[in-house]
Amino acid sequence: MLYELFGTVAKKGNGFCVLRAGAFGFKLMMNERTLNRLTEGAEVTLACNLYVRDTALELYGFASDVSRELFEMLISVSGIGPKMALHVMETDEPERIAAAIVEGRTDFLTRTPGIGKKTAERVIMELRDKLHLHDTTGTARAMDVDADVEEVLVRLGYPRRDAQRATQSLGPEPTKLEERVKAALKFLQSQP
Repeated sequence: MLYELFGTVAKKGNGFCVLRAGAFGFKLMMNERTLNRLTEGAEVTLACNLYVRDTALELYGFASDVSRELFEMLISVSGIGPKMALHVMETDEPERIAAAIVEGRTDFLTRTPGIGKKTAERVIMELRDKLHLHDTTGTARAMDVDADVEEVLVRLGYPRRDAQRATQSLGPEPTKLEERVKAALKFLQSQP
């Protein structure tokens, strides 16, 4: 089983990168969030998962072990395949996704296209007790504030997708709602 690969990013494509490791070029499927962090020609170490199907072997790449572990848990849920798991992981950082699952936040999971309320409930039911996080209360509190920021932006007339992008662009600071709204508005105004 492949655990991680070290090599040079030879090529980036739509939903994949080619990692040259020695004499081999490995095609790793990955979400846009991870792909955007990579630079062609850079040396990187990527955590990976080899997914075996009836007709193919697919290699998935991740920026961290935490991301890979979340991916493996997501694909263990009935009805969630690797592509859907990547879509879920594209919505936010792994720790926030895990916190949403532990906290039972179906609204967070249904932001992913293709995941409805029933699928979100199934993910929560099957994974809630399997996810071992030290403390989800701080992450859950930050998620509540970000949900409020997103709602404020939508009420100001921004499309929900833009509001989500702006909210996801925010770092851990500032923590107050008003300051986070200002930072999100600044982000939206800087976009073309």
